[in-house]
Amino acid sequence: MKIIHRLFNESGQISSYEAEQRRLTLDVLLRVIFIAGLILGTTSIVLGFFLPGLTVLILCAASLVSMWLNKKGYFNAAAAIVSGLLFFVVVFDLVDMGGFGNDPAAIALPVVIVVYGLFFGKRGLLVVSTLCMLCVGIIGYLDIQQIIYRPPVKTDWGELVSVLVLLSSAAILVWVILENSEKNLKKIKDEDAGVRVSYDLTLEGLAKTLELRDQDTEHHSRRVVDLSVKLAKALGLEGEDLLNISRGALLHDIGKLGVSDTILLKQGPLTEDEWVEMRKHPVYAQRILENIPFLQPSISIPYFHHEHWDGSGYPFGRKGEEIPLSARIVAIVDVYDALTTRRRYKRAFSHGEACAVIIDGKGKQFDPELVDVFLEVENEFHVIRNEVSGEAPD
Repeated sequence: MKIIHRLFNESGQISSYEAEQRRLTLDVLLRVIFIAGLILGTTSIVLGFFLPGLTVLILCAASLVSMWLNKKGYFNAAAAIVSGLLFFVVVFDLVDMGGFGNDPAAIALPVVIVVYGLFFGKRGLLVVSTLCMLCVGIIGYLDIQQIIYRPPVKTDWGELVSVLVLLSSAAILVWVILENSEKNLKKIKDEDAGVRVSYDLTLEGLAKTLELRDQDTEHHSRRVVDLSVKLAKALGLEGEDLLNISRGALLHDIGKLGVSDTILLKQGPLTEDEWVEMRKHPVYAQRILENIPFLQPSISIPYFHHEHWDGSGYPFGRKGEEIPLSARIVAIVDVYDALTTRRRYKRAFSHGEACAVIIDGKGKQFDPELVDVFLEVENEFHVIRNEVSGEAPD
């Protein structure tokens, strides 16, 4: 199933905008094919052409299935099914009716070229257009030579050339569309990449602002990013999910900008009242980040990384899977890095001691399944942490 999903479901490989455009484009084409096929198939059966009419109605049924697949995001599957079956129906109908003279069905082949070409790119376009023209040429030649000829109308060379020119024009048109789309898409992606770099540099600046304010947290955000990505990869996450986690991890403590220096920079343990104020930093993070659109997939980390699996965390008291997965990942990493870092008020725990604390929090502070995954890669955590900090391994 995973192989089929990767082959046919492109919604996870392209932007949401591109996915929506493909879905809408194919939906319109499928509706046109369904309505035209329903009319043509019904008319053929009424006029006595039962077999051709039945094949067209089968195409209508396939277009309905393709509509469902398209709605689910399986663009390639929907395009392959409907264009493949349409090609079969047209070729079958031409042979059954004895060539172009008795049946102009070949004019539907440009639709095959358009649908297949738009969804399978230039290589797919070359294959399907060559196949269509080859079949049309063979059927036209057989009709002209009277091998499949059926009176009263006979195809001539002029009609065959006209159909081939029509198919060639459709292929050239789609090729031009694809060429322009590729250029425009590359331009958009280049511009988007530049914007993303600017965004990420801005985020780095925000995180650096917090580090400059609180020297104890120097390199902490960067270590949390790298370790969170490592744990997320161990869980099988990839692509945009990793990017969103890295951004959220970088800003996981950004709310501490709203905490007073008296509390944030205090040398000794905090009082209960001071802890009340410190625990507001996820709320401050929400105020800082909530109106930044591109960070919306990442902000659950600054909001919820102090929530506990058993509901005893803060600031909202969420528990279990009410806490977003990304925040549960960073919760483990944040504690691990905080424990293994020397602070003004505590010594640095060894790697083994930190792992023991996390194991003790399994099912209480931390998601038990994530703790199990953490233990599978904890040795790599030790190495990554030291590399980011510039420290020699223990």
